[in-house]
Amino acid sequence: MIKDKFKEIVKTAIHPPLKDAGFKKSGNHFIKKLDETQQVVTLQLSHGNSHEQLRFYFRCGILINGMKSETRDLKSEVYADYRFSINRVTNEYDNDQFDITNDTQTEPIVIKLEKVIKSELIPFFNSHETEKECIDFMTSQDSLQSSFDLIKYLCANNQISQLEEYVIRLTKFLKSIKGKYNDPNTARKRVDKMISLISELQKLTPELKEKIEKSW
Repeated sequence: MIKDKFKEIVKTAIHPPLKDAGFKKSGNHFIKKLDETQQVVTLQLSHGNSHEQLRFYFRCGILINGMKSETRDLKSEVYADYRFSINRVTNEYDNDQFDITNDTQTEPIVIKLEKVIKSELIPFFNSHETEKECIDFMTSQDSLQSSFDLIKYLCANNQISQLEEYVIRLTKFLKSIKGKYNDPNTARKRVDKMISLISELQKLTPELKEKIEKSW
């Protein structure tokens, strides 16, 4: 059965290396809790699965405990502060989806996936275990993911230099990206929201606002 092939892939390629790295299995989630962060790997099954085909997505996440004041429990990557797919850390896969059919041979999948987890995914997690490592990484990315929470964090911790670099990076990013923010008016509204938030948190100086405007 197709479900048995999925279970075999999990049992032989995914669970062992993650277990060795300190992750605990909970259903189709693998969770590792550290002092400052929580890490998770989620195998999300597609709603369109049938007896002829099973598709699952390999998605990951990191939650930074100190990002917010309330206590949070990471159970799935959807609750993470930083979310990413397996293809984010490797060139072996073009996307995060795996398809299994009745004709699928699991051994090639197992060999390749286990190798990627051991040699690329786990090292990535290992290099992003502390609060500082994650904050530094996320603020260095051209991404809007958790951007408002990051701004609040930087303001609350009085990390003004990093706040300035991050907001200017996002402003330039918003000006250049396509898709939802391809409309200049929509992108500008996002920039204005960042400015307003920093102002509310009493960290907006005339100099910072001028730099943001010049970046736009």
